[in-house]
Amino acid sequence: MQALEPLSLPLSGRRLIEASAGTGKTYTISGLYLRLLLGDFERPGLSCEQILVVTFTNAATEELRDRIRKRIRSCYQRFIGLSVKDDFIDQLYQRCPPTQRATALKQLDLALKSLDEAAIFTIHGFCQRILSDMAFESALLFESEFTLDDSEYLRQSVRDFWRHVCYRLPTALATAIAAHYATPDALGRELRPLLGASQASANRDPGKFDQYAEQLQTQLARLRLSWPRERDATEALLHSLPLNGTSYGKQADGYPKLTAMLEQMDNWAKYHQGLPTPKLLDSLALGSLKLRKGGEIPTAQQAPLLAQIEALRDSVDSLIPAFLYQARAQIAERFAELKAERNLLSPDDLLLTLAKAIGGLTQTAPDSGLAIGEQLKQEIGKRFPVALIDEFQDTDPLQFAIFSGIYPAQLPQQDAGAEPEPKPEPEASRTLLMIGDPKQAIYAFRGADIYTYIEARRNTADHYNLDTNYRSASNMIAAVNRLFANHSDPFISDAIPFEPVKAKDAGSKQLLAPGADSAALQLRLLKEDPDKGLNKTQARKLLAEDAAAEIVRLLNAANRGECRLSGNEQPLRARDIAILVRDRN
Repeated sequence: MQALEPLSLPLSGRRLIEASAGTGKTYTISGLYLRLLLGDFERPGLSCEQILVVTFTNAATEELRDRIRKRIRSCYQRFIGLSVKDDFIDQLYQRCPPTQRATALKQLDLALKSLDEAAIFTIHGFCQRILSDMAFESALLFESEFTLDDSEYLRQSVRDFWRHVCYRLPTALATAIAAHYATPDALGRELRPLLGASQASANRDPGKFDQYAEQLQTQLARLRLSWPRERDATEALLHSLPLNGTSYGKQADGYPKLTAMLEQMDNWAKYHQGLPTPKLLDSLALGSLKLRKGGEIPTAQQAPLLAQIEALRDSVDSLIPAFLYQARAQIAERFAELKAERNLLSPDDLLLTLAKAIGGLTQTAPDSGLAIGEQLKQEIGKRFPVALIDEFQDTDPLQFAIFSGIYPAQLPQQDAGAEPEPKPEPEASRTLLMIGDPKQAIYAFRGADIYTYIEARRNTADHYNLDTNYRSASNMIAAVNRLFANHSDPFISDAIPFEPVKAKDAGSKQLLAPGADSAALQLRLLKEDPDKGLNKTQARKLLAEDAAAEIVRLLNAANRGECRLSGNEQPLRARDIAILVRDRN
């Protein structure tokens, strides 16, 4: 890992820049943008339309555009002879040969005038622009309509599947499905995260739903015939076992809970067309019998009826994964058909369509001899020879596949003896700069994918980090460094090491109060009652009371003029205090 020097970072190939919070990530991105505009010995200057900048929210896109605009304006002012308070820009100016400063000034002027056309997008905005501008190259229908909400078509797809599959099911199977998904909407809610751009795949194939359904019907018919014949012998066997009193009732009372279970099975075998309840099946399944300590479960030969119940329960348990597996495949297909009929693209479709166009098309373009996917990658690479991906830790596998396809880590190796293929534009001229915080890659709730980050890190030879924090107090930085340095593998992965950072603050950010501990990071332990312990409700109450008491103490001291932040003559105010909680409860 190398400390990043923005002025000397090679602007070529694929490079990963790791930036913790407060280390000047946006400042660095805007500085690299300036270098790309002005050019150097590595490559000529680029226009705003040639530098692709991708981030992950519309708000971040606008903020980034504004920050870049301000840096370009400051750089322009420096090149016309004005002084600016920006060391990076000063050094950039000094490095520019006097004979090239007039050209650089024109480049900066053009950038200021054309920044509204700059290629600064969200990932979905980038995909939409490519698919719109390169509809022919991406084999996409012209005039496709973009929609943010495709939920109507998902609902229709789920209902179509429900009518086609569920309405035809026998009562027993319908009962099993309804126990988990009573309505089409319930099934749709379960499947929604697995549709669209999701790259989730099953750990194993759960098998064919139709086969489990047929097997279940056979088992039910067999059990219905066997139950009257073997019921009394099975009851006698169960009474001879040391059954658990909590599950089956007390032995002295004749196991009353067991009696009730057997009566439920009697009623099911005589009257019902559906399934015994899951709880009943689990209580009477041979392998799940609850016995007192020392008891031994009979063999399947000794208790064939209970073995049948166990097999039935296992089939019911296997039925639902198989049903979901089939439902996902058929609903996804119908979902895509409905949108294709209307020529609609949702945000997920933008990602899927571009990823497929880049890596999944094999038709050949007659004028070049290259596969259409390869030709499309070349066209995008020519248009955007450099890409900067902000907040890279939020990239999912599909998004990384898109950028990795356009900006490959290395040239593919050609098999010996193979026919020479037409040479594409050298990928070496394409540059991918990925900027993110690996520690935030663990936040799956906001779309981050830690395994995508690890793969990208492993496939990138050059790693850099921003090693100075400009936001936090030096004591806080030291405390965090010390905390994480105490563990050899703090993120439980060798692929994500902890890199300590330095603090720009020289001790000016410090709380000055009577009795204040100088330690920036303090841990408080709640005291437990030795007899009753401490539950969550009590702990939350104590935490709230403790935090409120500390805030009151600090603000009262501030009112007396005894509490302030170092470097600030004003007393501490309520607005200077922030409270972070786990959730809204």
